[in-house]
Parts: sequence; structure tokens; C-alpha cells
Amino acid sequence: MNTLITAAMAVWLIGLAVWAIRDWATRRRPHLALIMYSAPLAVCVEPVLDQILNVQHFHSRDALIIFTAFDRDITAWLVMAAAAWFGTMIYLAMTAVDQGWPSGKLWRLYAGLVIFTLAGEIIVTGAGIYTYYGSQPLKVFGVPFAMPFIYASAFMVLGLVTHHFTAHVHGVRRLLFLPVISSTFVGAIALMAWPLTLGIGMTLSTSAMTVLGAVSASLALLSFHAMATWVSRRHGNEPAGTGESAQTNSPTSAAIREVSETAATPTRTESS
Repeated sequence: MNTLITAAMAVWLIGLAVWAIRDWATRRRPHLALIMYSAPLAVCVEPVLDQILNVQHFHSRDALIIFTAFDRDITAWLVMAAAAWFGTMIYLAMTAVDQGWPSGKLWRLYAGLVIFTLAGEIIVTGAGIYTYYGSQPLKVFGVPFAMPFIYASAFMVLGLVTHHFTAHVHGVRRLLFLPVISSTFVGAIALMAWPLTLGIGMTLSTSAMTVLGAVSASLALLSFHAMATWVSRRHGNEPAGTGESAQTNSPTSAAIREVSETAATPTRTESS
């Protein structure tokens, strides 16, 4: 099975590399290549995340092991998956930020990221490549229900970070992007999954873990809501009648402005 998933990731990675080359050739955009350059380093934090999330990997005897840490073997397919899976998700999120998608469209993207992540995790856990063990919340075909929401929000965070980095850093200095994805990813996971990791460390029951999973999923949804609102307002896509635009265009504000303008108009005094 390791051979099959490694081959699948290789095909995905080749397709993504062609996309990156085309992006550079047609639009001089190195963004996807930059993401693919940084994303594989995320496997360096994989053993840590596996420990705190109770994830155990399994591999065949002929699997190519890149390194071992915290009793976790990191195989070649994981490195390829970091470049392919992360690369695709982060690039989509970054493109949405670049183009200033409205909030509704961003939420549809988020739903797609959640569904795609859930489907991928179901396939991988169902194939016995890795499993979530120990104290876990309610599972959907072997996958803790909160994890796809957390991962999808983490990809959006990475899309925002990549957008800002490429907008302000140019030339050879962009090579400094190498550790950004791995460090940002583990930080985003820690921000949203801490209720789950706390429960895992306390070996709580499934019902208690399900409550904590709901809290983590809520943190992920709130995080995405904040990011979607920021992106939408930044590009002028905030719906009418909300936020600052509503306050500016309200009848009360208009009346205050009229009175202020009248008071500011100088009064002409006629000489006798």
C-alpha cells in the first residue's frame, strides 16, 4: 500500500510542478514553486504533531524511511504529500486572498477544503496507512470530526501568510520562506487544536473528547470567519449594511455630517 500511495503522490506532485512551471512561464508568478519549496519541510514537525494528536503511522518493510523521531517513522510518501497536498491547498487559499474573494465565495472554498481533507483522511486511514488512537472525539469513518475543520483553517492561515510574504519580500530573499510553512502550520494547529490535545493528554472519555472536539472545531470556524471578513473588507467586498460602511451611510451619520458642515461654514457679517 505504501508503494501505491507513493506513486499517487508522485503523479500529483508532477502535475503540481507542471502547474508551477506554467504559472511562471505565463504570468511570472513563482508563488506555487515557492510553496512547493517550503512545504516538504513540514514533515519535520510531523512527529511532534503525531505525538500530541495520537496519530500512529504504519508502513511496509520496503518503505523508504527518511528519518525517525519521537518513535515515528517519516517515509517518502509523507514528504511528497507535504509538497503536493499542502502545496495545492495553500496555493488555492493564497489565490483567494490575492484576488480578494468575497466572504461567501471564501466560505465555499472552506467547505471544499474541509470535504477534500476529510475524504483524503478517510482513504488513508481506511487503507491502514495511519490511525488516530487513544482518547479521540467522535470519528467519521476513522477520522476525528474536528480535524478537517482545523486543517482547512490552517491552510487558510498559510495562504494569508504566503500572500503577505510574496507581496513584501522579493528576489533572492524569498528563499527565507523555507521554514515559514512548517512553523506557521504547527502554530495554527496549536492555536485551534489545544482543547483536543489537552483532552488527549488527560485520556478523557469519547463523550468528553467530543465536547472538546466541538470547541476546537468552533475555534477553527471562528478563525476562518475572522480571516474571511478581513479579506472581504480589505478588497471592498463587505456587504452593504454591515460594519463601518453601515455606520458611515446611516441616516444618523448623514444628519451629523450635515450639522457639522453647517457649523463649519463661516458666517458673513454685513458692515453697516
